[in-house]
Amino acid sequence: MTTANSAVASPAPNAVLGAGLFTAGAACFATSHTIVRLGTVDVQAIEMSFLRFLSAAVLMAPMALRQRGAVMRTHQLPFNMLNGMLNATGSLTLIYAVIKLPVALVTAMTFTVPLFTTILAILILRERVSLTRGLATLLGFAGALIVLRPDTGAATWAAMLPLAGALQIAAGLLLTKRLTRTESSLTISLHTTLWSLVVMAVACPFVWVTPTWQALAVGVAIGVTGTVGLFLWARAMSHADASLLAPFDYARLPVASLLAYIAYGEVPGLWTWIGGAVIIGAAAWLARRESQAERRRRNAIQG
Repeated sequence: MTTANSAVASPAPNAVLGAGLFTAGAACFATSHTIVRLGTVDVQAIEMSFLRFLSAAVLMAPMALRQRGAVMRTHQLPFNMLNGMLNATGSLTLIYAVIKLPVALVTAMTFTVPLFTTILAILILRERVSLTRGLATLLGFAGALIVLRPDTGAATWAAMLPLAGALQIAAGLLLTKRLTRTESSLTISLHTTLWSLVVMAVACPFVWVTPTWQALAVGVAIGVTGTVGLFLWARAMSHADASLLAPFDYARLPVASLLAYIAYGEVPGLWTWIGGAVIIGAAAWLARRESQAERRRRNAIQG
């Protein structure tokens, strides 16, 4: 009986299904990042971010209620609050970036998140970094320079926004890694959404205007697509290893480019594609090396 129940609760691994779910999740995130500009025609980015987290909280509320709030219990409240703050400010920074810059450029720059994670791990966690990991990080930032092309004067303050957003998200990932020691993924997700909403609720009254139906629709849409994307990624992780799935996140770049062309008539420049390819290559190389190192650590423990 126990075996049968376990089989129902934990579906058998299926790498192809996992890859498909992860790619669909990446498409959801690309959609969310692309359409947000449509909502900021009538309201400011802070209000749009508030609408996003509000709709996400409404979607996630039944999960907390189903367990009578038990899933909200946490052993690390201060770190959950800080994680929510970083998520809120990082997401807001990327919204500003999408308003000011081409969508494909912003999307390409978000692939620097694992590179920033490596740097923060060195500075904050005092992790030792191998030569390969260091070279991959440097190569990734070289790709970022190709996208930004500072020699042409294109690297304005607005061009720094995607990097600032990626840095905040990377810091949030390090906090999430710490939180997973005592918290379930659902608890972390609920707290992140809740505290992100609180941060935006505090800031929103200073810029609030009655949203138009279009702004409301976009706010709900980015909240729904972001939440569905997270759900799809969680399901994908139950079918395949994270190291196998990570490269499918890069589907965000062509999806976002296509949607930006349809919505705004944007055509990514050649340097965006070249720099994006360098960043993606470096991130994929880094992910592969980290996966191999983790596999060796597991074998050493077991053996």
